[in-house]
Amino acid sequence: MLAYRGPVIDAHHHLWHATPGAYPWLDGRAELWRDFTARDYASTFAGQDITATVLIEALAADPEAELTAATVERLASGGRIATALVGHAPLDAPDITARLDRLAARSPALRGIRDIVSAGAGRPSPARNPDLLERPGFRRGLAALAARGLVFDLMLRPHQMQDAARLLETLPELSVAIEHAADPWDQSPEGLRAWAVGLGALAEMPGCVLKVSALQCHDPGWTTDSLRRLLDVMLDSFGPARLAWGSDWPVHDLACPGPVALDAMREVTADWPAEAQAAFFAGTAARLYGIAVDPGSRHP
Repeated sequence: MLAYRGPVIDAHHHLWHATPGAYPWLDGRAELWRDFTARDYASTFAGQDITATVLIEALAADPEAELTAATVERLASGGRIATALVGHAPLDAPDITARLDRLAARSPALRGIRDIVSAGAGRPSPARNPDLLERPGFRRGLAALAARGLVFDLMLRPHQMQDAARLLETLPELSVAIEHAADPWDQSPEGLRAWAVGLGALAEMPGCVLKVSALQCHDPGWTTDSLRRLLDVMLDSFGPARLAWGSDWPVHDLACPGPVALDAMREVTADWPAEAQAAFFAGTAARLYGIAVDPGSRHP
């Protein structure tokens, strides 16, 4: 087989303007403290035939203002970048339906919501609270997403996958995008076995899709063989029709430049059937986030 050379949909990236107070987590992160715009994204991935992208919220202090800014970036790119938008809302908020309505009013391109649950395992947590998966209000928020046809972008850690699977089993109508390959940060034999077991539990949920992103963040000495080792586990659990490539730009570029990571994935999947490659690089994300793409179009 040949390495994939068709159109690509980037299922996970960020944009932001480095305005004081807008993104508190960026304080002290000099390497990320600058504007990352649609124009910057286009420059980084020039020549890569990325025809559409999914813009993911970035822990903004004001999620509604962030979504408005994302809509401006989308318009500036002609819809090629930030084609679909995933915003943030605290899903356990008592007024979650009103919050979702306000976000939807900000942009017709809203396709999903992320509320990070990653916590525990002795690592700093980006979650609002460590017990979100256990909160009845959180499940009500997920049900509100399902009722609106919005995707839930799920960022979690391997030890949380079994609990997440039990929760999602009660919401079979919900579409879920599991971010960053479910965070295989512990690449010891024991860590990878636990990660694989968790993937199997989540794969039992037919509404779940796995985003293959941020792999080099956990494997600084990566090779195509080490990437293939991880991807083979994901493929066994989810199959190619439920995997989607994402760049995690610009955060992932601290570990590996986006175009290099994309080309590595093309090499790793070169022996896949053409239909599986097309699903992984474009079709799965298009289906999940409702993106219509002209296969003959090219990224500027």
